[in-house]
Amino acid sequence: SGLILYESIHYLGVPRTLHQLDFGIALIGVTALLNFIMGSVCVRAGRKSNSLALVASGKHLISDTWSTLGIIAGLVLIALTGIQWIDSIVAMVFGVIIFVTGYKILRSSLAGIMDESDRELLAKMVSRLNQHREENWIDLHNTRIIKFGSVLHLDAHLTVPWYLNVHEAHNEIDRLAGRVREEFGETLELYVHSDGCLDFSCKICSKSGCPARQSPFEKRIEWTVQNISQNQKHRISTP
Repeated sequence: SGLILYESIHYLGVPRTLHQLDFGIALIGVTALLNFIMGSVCVRAGRKSNSLALVASGKHLISDTWSTLGIIAGLVLIALTGIQWIDSIVAMVFGVIIFVTGYKILRSSLAGIMDESDRELLAKMVSRLNQHREENWIDLHNTRIIKFGSVLHLDAHLTVPWYLNVHEAHNEIDRLAGRVREEFGETLELYVHSDGCLDFSCKICSKSGCPARQSPFEKRIEWTVQNISQNQKHRISTP
């Protein structure tokens, strides 16, 4: 992008005569069409297979399409008006766009920032766990999310009945993690720690025949991306 900006500024004062604009417009148009088709295919395939890498690649190709259409518009304008310095202006604009896009990609990669597709994946995971939730899964909390390339790593705490032994608690963790892997495979890694329930957990615990129940069950709290991220066990708030 730096070279593009340098060249465009340099030739702004000394415009060059562009030749074969019709051929250039046609060639770039074909490139834009191919980028859009390939990008759309990647996005669809990525969403179907829950591959963040494919979705990201597809969106990148589609964004290239819009940039290419802007270049075509500039070339058409030059062909219609004959004003050669428009080429330098268009080059400067897209040089800035390339720089900003590259900065965002680099920052996101280094910081492990989740994008929209990551949040959609998390919401889908939570929805699946709610659908297949078992009575020993009292709550899921303290979820920490780290992005390694195209893979999301989730570290979470699962509240289970306090009287379960280590083997039984690990069985619950394995079942929960298995539900996630059935749906998402290697796109999402989930490491879960077990926590014992507390007295206030009884009100949100639907386990029947619990020998340690201190208060009657009132309601189940549906898991959301927000409440599984909280660093505390779920409870019914008192007025």
